[in-house]
Amino acid sequence: MRSLGETEKRNGQRDLSTSWWSFGIWTWEECAHREVLEEAGVQLVNVHFASVVNSIRQEEQYHYVTIIMQGDLDRDKSGEPENLEPEKNEGWTWTHWNDFPPEQHLFLPLACLRQQGFQPFQNTDTNSTARH
Repeated sequence: MRSLGETEKRNGQRDLSTSWWSFGIWTWEECAHREVLEEAGVQLVNVHFASVVNSIRQEEQYHYVTIIMQGDLDRDKSGEPENLEPEKNEGWTWTHWNDFPPEQHLFLPLACLRQQGFQPFQNTDTNSTARH
């Protein structure tokens, strides 16, 4: 079964594991490894770049460029995800990509990723960049 870890943030929107990336401290892959371990207590293997979204809402002066990384759960070192940051997240669930809530219930970068046609379980070479 191919699924994604999904969390409900305190603002009621759904999102994937996220982090600020600090230039020169971590590679994108290291940041993805670290963040899912900190937030959900799971380890990943085969972490790689999957896509990027440019999320803009001018009326809110909101602009995020989000790098999407993808990896596989290391089943030898990880069990089910745990909510290790309850002050930030309501919890974690495994959710099929096609069963995610409607876009208005997703954090904007995740909604934009879906709008651009991203399919996480297809060859990532076909996933493209889009501006929203």
